[in-house]
Amino acid sequence: MITSNSLLRPTLAGLYCAAGDFTIDPRRSVERAVITHAHADHARRGSKSYLCSQSGAGLLRERVGGRAPIEGLNFGRRIKIGDALVSLHPAGHILGSAQVRIESRGEVWVVSGDYKTEPDPTCEPFEPVRCDTFITESTFALPIYRWPKPEIVFAEINRW
Repeated sequence: MITSNSLLRPTLAGLYCAAGDFTIDPRRSVERAVITHAHADHARRGSKSYLCSQSGAGLLRERVGGRAPIEGLNFGRRIKIGDALVSLHPAGHILGSAQVRIESRGEVWVVSGDYKTEPDPTCEPFEPVRCDTFITESTFALPIYRWPKPEIVFAEINRW
């Protein structure tokens, strides 16, 4: 459960980390945005600065504009932002999709936007990340969603 003492807390702009003074996948303009991936529901124009994976930086630039200040971070590299230690780890969703690992005050939290554990030749494979708290988006987690195996979809596309 997220409380006022939690490493992350929901705000109108998105998930905010006070220790690092950044917002993950903000819904509106913020000073510092940490982006899980470049899909429109996770990456929006208008923030003062962006941090994303190095391999996702080109896609993010297309999404938010060529003049946006974007810092690309290699997967696994840890950087200090304020009082938080931040690293990005592959989420397996699209090229450059990342889980955001945040360490502060003896706790480790991981936030993933969309992710996929099945291998996908178009992006880096999902990497499990140890943590105390895992926050995940689950757009298609309802039991009504049943996805065919990729090879079946590929065969259907080829037949078409």
